Amino acid sequence: MSALIQVMVFWWLMLAGPTGWGGGGFNVGDTRGTFCTADERVVFVIWADACCGGSSSIGPGELSGSLHARDGREVAWACRTRDGRTGKAKIDGVEYDLKNGCVFLVSMQDKKTTVRQLVKDVAGIASGPQRFGGVGEALGKLAKDDEAIAKFLKAGDGK
Repeated sequence: MSALIQVMVFWWLMLAGPTGWGGGGFNVGDTRGTFCTADERVVFVIWADACCGGSSSIGPGELSGSLHARDGREVAWACRTRDGRTGKAKIDGVEYDLKNGCVFLVSMQDKKTTVRQLVKDVAGIASGPQRFGGVGEALGKLAKDDEAIAKFLKAGDGK
């Protein structure tokens, strides 16, 4: 293959973005969440307290779902990204830029919703077909090691 064709193929692959999208749910303490993956790396995490469940739909670059608050409210969320690094997220009607972080802590206590966006390196968390359970475990470890997440977990304990 000529060098020109190799360079063209390389750039096409770089610009095309991820080809494999997926995700799953996790529980850490009394909190629940959803993670989304692109090419088996975690690219988006929405983590909620005072939550009794949720739903999600994941397709190429289009992620959406809802969190079900214990008080009966439903908090909608969505995320659009071409590359798993840049794009927009919308949670409970408020838009966020993924350049400012891909981890969202959503508190649904006291009949109100507050969102905290964090810059955390979660892309290294492996999420292949045999490792989905390991994502929750890795996020649990992150929660112990990260002051902001640990505080969020503590505030949500038993709520």
